[in-house]
Amino acid sequence: METKLNDNEVKEVARMQELIDCYELTLRSLFLITKHNCNINYPQFADSPIKKEINYLWRWVKEHKDNK
Repeated sequence: METKLNDNEVKEVARMQELIDCYELTLRSLFLITKHNCNINYPQFADSPIKKEINYLWRWVKEHKDNK
């Protein structure tokens, strides 16, 4: 039996996928910076509940990479 999502549910799923994509990009970028010493500019983060934490991690990794 199939159930269809209403408009609000579709919007929520799309919002959650956007956050997942953002977090995946962040983790991959941080990995490239630390493992391969790549110079990556600051990625654009979605408006997320943990934006402050992501920003802190990004600055910390960049600062410590530059101090090597």
